[in-house]
Amino acid sequence: RIALISMVFSIILGFLLGMVMNIPNKIIKFICRIYLEIVRIMPQLVLLFLVYFGAAKHLGMNLSGETAAVIVFTFWGTAEMGDLVRSALISIPKHQYDSGYGLGLNKWQVYLYIMRSIEQVVIATVVYSASLICNVLVNALLIFGLFGLPKMGIMGAAIGTLTARIVELIIVIWYAKVKNHDVRFHPVYMRKIDKVLLKDFLIYASPVILNEMMWGLGSTANTAVIGHLGSAAVAANSVAQVARQLATVVAFGVSNATAIYLGKTIGAKEFHLAKEYGKRFLWLSIITGAVGGGIILIAAPIANHVMTLSQEAQGYLYFMFFVMSYFTLCQAINTTLVVGVFRAGGDTRFGLILDVSTMWGCSILLGMIAAFVFHAPVQVVYILLMSDEVIKVPITVMRYRSYKWIQNVTREKAELA
Repeated sequence: RIALISMVFSIILGFLLGMVMNIPNKIIKFICRIYLEIVRIMPQLVLLFLVYFGAAKHLGMNLSGETAAVIVFTFWGTAEMGDLVRSALISIPKHQYDSGYGLGLNKWQVYLYIMRSIEQVVIATVVYSASLICNVLVNALLIFGLFGLPKMGIMGAAIGTLTARIVELIIVIWYAKVKNHDVRFHPVYMRKIDKVLLKDFLIYASPVILNEMMWGLGSTANTAVIGHLGSAAVAANSVAQVARQLATVVAFGVSNATAIYLGKTIGAKEFHLAKEYGKRFLWLSIITGAVGGGIILIAAPIANHVMTLSQEAQGYLYFMFFVMSYFTLCQAINTTLVVGVFRAGGDTRFGLILDVSTMWGCSILLGMIAAFVFHAPVQVVYILLMSDEVIKVPITVMRYRSYKWIQNVTREKAELA
C-alpha cells in the first residue's frame, strides 16, 4: 500500500514538477535544482529518519511509520519523475513546438500531442518510469519487510536500486532488438577495436580510472580513521559530509562543464581560447567554492539545532563545519582544474600523481599517525585528514599557469587504423 500510494502521488506531482522545471525563470530553476540534488545526495533511510523523528521533535506531529514512508517516497519519487519529464520535454526539437503553436494549440496541448507522437521521447519516459516504479516497490518491500519478506534496511535500498537498473537494461535491450530500426546494436560491433583509439584510451583513460579508484579508497580510509575516534566524531562527520556534498553540487557541475567545453575547444585547435576559457572557469570555481563554504558556515547552527546530538558531538560539528568551509573552496578549485581543465587537455597522469601523493602520502598518512600513534585530539586528526585539498591548491594552480595541460588528443580520420 505504501508503494502504491507513493507511486500515484509521485507520478502526478512529478509530471507537474517536470513542466514547472521548464519554466524560463532562474529562481524557479534554482529551487528545483536544489530539491533534486537533496534527493540525489540524501539516502532514503536518512530522509525517513528526518521525517519520522524530525516531525515529532520540531513540529509536534507523531506520524505513523506508514505516513512517514509515504511522505518520503513521494518526496523522492516526485523529484525523479519530475527530472524525467523535464529531460523528455527539452529533448523535443524547437520546431515541433513551433508547428504546434502554428496550428493554434496552447502550450499544454503541444506537450501532450508531441509526447504521444514522438517515439524517442516515449521510450525514455517508459524506461525511467518503469525504473522508478520498480525502485519504489522493491524499496518498500525490502526496507520494511512487507508481505513476509526480510526486513533488510539499507541493504534493501541497495537491492532496490540494483533491480531498477536491471529493469532499465532489459527494456533497453528489448527496444534495441525489437522496436528500434534506426540505430541497431549487436555484440559483434564490440569486437572491432581500433588500435590507435585503444592506445589513446589506455594512455588517457587509465590514469582517470586509477585516480577515481584511489580517491574512493582514500575516502573510505578517512571514514575508517574517523570511526576509531568515537561515536560523537562519527555522528558529527556524517552531518558535515552531507553538508559538504550539498555545498559542492554547483562546483562539481562547473568542473564537468569545464571538461566538455575545453575539450571541444582544444579539439578544434583553438588553444588561445582554451587558455581564456580556463581562466574564466577557474574564477567561476573560486566563486562557487566561496559561496559553498559560506553556506556551510551558515548551516552549522541550523544543523546543530535540528539534529539530536550529544554535547560532545555538537562541539565537533561546529569545528568540522568550519574545516569543511575552507575545504569546499579548495576542493572547488582543485576539481575544476584537475577534473575539468587538465582532463580536457589529456593531462590525466598529473591528476593521478597529484591525488595519490597528496591524499595517501600526506593527509591519510599524517591523520593515521596522529590518531593511532600520538592519539591526538579529534580536531587535530580531522584537520590532517582534510588537508589534501589545501595542499593541492598551489600545485594545481602552478600546473594550470604552465599550460602544459594543453594537448590535442583528437584524432583525424586518416590517423585511425
